[in-house]
Amino acid sequence: MNYGFVKTAVVTPKIKVAHVAHNGAEIEKLMKEASNAGAKIIVFPELCLTGYTCGDLFSQDLLVTSAKEELIRLVQESQNVSGLFFVGLPWEHRGKLYNAAAVFEGGQLLGIVPKTVSKWETGHGFPDVSTVSALADILGVSEKTILSGDLKQNLEEAGNMKRTKFYVCPDCGSFMQGVGNCSVICCGKQVEALKINKPDDEHIIKVSEIEDDFYIEFNHEMTKEHYIGFVAYVRFDRVLTVRLYPEQDATVRFPKMYGGKLYYYCNTHGLFELKI
Repeated sequence: MNYGFVKTAVVTPKIKVAHVAHNGAEIEKLMKEASNAGAKIIVFPELCLTGYTCGDLFSQDLLVTSAKEELIRLVQESQNVSGLFFVGLPWEHRGKLYNAAAVFEGGQLLGIVPKTVSKWETGHGFPDVSTVSALADILGVSEKTILSGDLKQNLEEAGNMKRTKFYVCPDCGSFMQGVGNCSVICCGKQVEALKINKPDDEHIIKVSEIEDDFYIEFNHEMTKEHYIGFVAYVRFDRVLTVRLYPEQDATVRFPKMYGGKLYYYCNTHGLFELKI
């Protein structure tokens, strides 16, 4: 500490999704680098031990257990590294999974803290009464609505995946996607978002439920001249995409999830949409 100031570092490791051992090694390396640079408080991103986009893998015990074991190893390593560390990971407690931050220093785990809003949503905590008025103003609702918990999901939020748009470069055929209003450039030209068409008889699909999956079949030719290029399942929290290629079977499987829409692209007739 110099003149009342504490040097703080915000560190972003190069992670691999669901590769806990690799991510832990990257975090350990950066813990030492930041400490050697004089930082006393060192903060890593949320879910950095696993990656943020693990999707359904978060429901697998192996991933959550591996993250916990890697955290324990990092806590032990902190005996030899000066600093107060914050590391994000999924944390299971009493049958519920939390997006949490672990706080540790000098070989000791000081605490596990779930995201604040997560605590409100699960009933494990409530906003301070002095913040209710400000929250109501920010969300554009009444204080009564905040206290009753009767909040409707904001589908217009910029990060909502239901606002995903799809793009196909007319020159090279590359497929891209983006959320909200964005500019997509490919082959030196701006690419316009695909317009959604209503399925005709040639583009009707069959959706079956097999075990825990949706099994999707296309009665569509798959030649080099005329084929289905991609299929995407979109919900508010995720986009699952499968590329298809000429001379490949026109079938796709997605994990069974409801409340979303299925999008599929024909290289000749464009983009189609189906609610599931």
